[in-house]
Amino acid sequence: TDESSAVEALGHAPRLVRGDLENLKITYQPDFALAERLLASGGGATELRPLLPARDFMLSQEFYTDLGFLREFHRDRLAGFRLGTCAFLLQDFFDEGLAANLKLHLTLPDLDAFWAKLAREGLAERYGVAVEPPQTRPWGLKDMTLTDPSGVCWRIAQRLELPE
Repeated sequence: TDESSAVEALGHAPRLVRGDLENLKITYQPDFALAERLLASGGGATELRPLLPARDFMLSQEFYTDLGFLREFHRDRLAGFRLGTCAFLLQDFFDEGLAANLKLHLTLPDLDAFWAKLAREGLAERYGVAVEPPQTRPWGLKDMTLTDPSGVCWRIAQRLELPE
């Protein structure tokens, strides 16, 4: 806006062009954290970020923040979230068929601690989401399911040591 104002003051009409999410303006405290992560990753590292639909964009952002995800950015109808090395994009767009058929798998180092946080903070009740408690599986995982406020199903797991 500063540059646009200067161009307008000279009697010209500024032209808007599409930018790049990694070419960010550092204004607020979260911008510094995002810039540090971009610099640490080499800025152009290969990354896969699935797009998740949101029936209620603001509610879904609160939900993921309360789960422990870091909201890296929020621009217009898109927000980026990260937990460790895993990341996704939340979009202000909803399609029931997409949400109902989207399944994500997340592996955590301590599923019991995650489950305890869910219970302690009453997140399932607060957001009205479905959750199934952790179960030990014969294939070497302990896992649980959690459905977000839009109906996206997460299978959250912890790797276990298999007996020899």
